[in-house]
Amino acid sequence: MTEFVVQSACAVAELELAEQKEFTLPPAQWEAFLAALDKPTEVHPALQRLLTEPSAIELANRKQI
Repeated sequence: MTEFVVQSACAVAELELAEQKEFTLPPAQWEAFLAALDKPTEVHPALQRLLTEPSAIELANRKQI
């Protein structure tokens, strides 16, 4: 599958889901969904660093001040 096909499919799916106001799941999938929500978070050091360090734009703005 080409990147174009994947991107096109994702764009159409996003539009369809944006219009959907109610989502239903079978009981087993609902329980799995709830379990995933209740699961403790995992620490991902690289993601934590990305979200806590200043961005390149913030660093550039600091140098201009």
